[in-house]
Amino acid sequence: QIDGNFGVTAGIAEMLVQSHEKEVHFLPTLPKEWTDGKVEGLCLCGEKVLKALEWKDGKILQHPLKEMKDLRKNAFTCELEAFTKWAPADCCFELRLDVEEAKNLELKLREDVTISWKDGLFTLSMGESGRGRKQRFAKVEELSDITIFSDTSAIEIFINNGETVLTTRVYSEHIEQKVELVSREVKGSVHGYELGSFEVEYKK
Repeated sequence: QIDGNFGVTAGIAEMLVQSHEKEVHFLPTLPKEWTDGKVEGLCLCGEKVLKALEWKDGKILQHPLKEMKDLRKNAFTCELEAFTKWAPADCCFELRLDVEEAKNLELKLREDVTISWKDGLFTLSMGESGRGRKQRFAKVEELSDITIFSDTSAIEIFINNGETVLTTRVYSEHIEQKVELVSREVKGSVHGYELGSFEVEYKK
C-alpha cells in the first residue's frame, strides 16, 4: 500500500516537472482539466529545489520564495524618472521596477553587470564577474515589471510576474557596488530593499 502511495505522488510530480541532467521540462503532461495551479518544493536534478511554479491561463509563472519578504530592511520607493543610483550593502538587495511606459531600458546592477530591454529582447550582460558567462537572452515582447534578487554571488531576475526568469552566478571583486538606471526613456516606479541574512539552525 505504501508503495502505491509513493508511486502516485512520484507520478504526479513527473506530470508537473521532469528534470534531467541538463534539461528541465515544466508541465510536460499536465491534464487539460488542471487549468490553474501551483506547486512548491519539488526536487530537481543536481540537488536543486524548484521554489514556486504556477500555471494560469496557459502561462507558466515562477515566483521567489515568500520567506524572502522576511529579510527586507531599509526600504525605499520612488518614481523611475527620479531614480539614479543606489548602493545597497554587500550587493544584497531586492529591487522591483513597475514599468508603465518604456521605449527601452538599461539598468546597471554592478560595475560590469547590466540588464537591458530593447526591441522585444531582454539581455543580461556580464563582464569579468560572470567568470565565463557573458550574456543571457530572453524574448520579452512587452515589459510590465522586473523583480531582481541579488546577493554576493548570485543574481535572479523575474520578468513580468515570473513569466520569464533569468538566473546566474556572479563573482565581483568588490561587494560594495552601485545600482544605476542608465536609460531615461522609461516611466514607472521603483521599490527597493536591502536584504538581511538567512539564519540556519542545526539540531542535534
